[in-house]
Amino acid sequence: MDTIFPSGRQLVIHDGKYVATVTEVGGGLRELSFGGVDLVDGFAAHVLVEGSRGQVLAPWPNRLRDGVWRWEGRELQIPID
Repeated sequence: MDTIFPSGRQLVIHDGKYVATVTEVGGGLRELSFGGVDLVDGFAAHVLVEGSRGQVLAPWPNRLRDGVWRWEGRELQIPID
């Protein structure tokens, strides 16, 4: 019998030295590493995510005033609809 985790199935993706684990529940990024070095503050498979770690926060509700932000000296605008 397969183990059922609170975050659902654990989908592991490999590409070269990158390894990512994405959760079925919420589509969260549970783990991301490069060459064995962790790149995100992940969470264990047997717990529910805390503090929105790995959760998709798009389209950034209430995070971009008027849909505008600056990146590398450029002003960028997302559509407001």
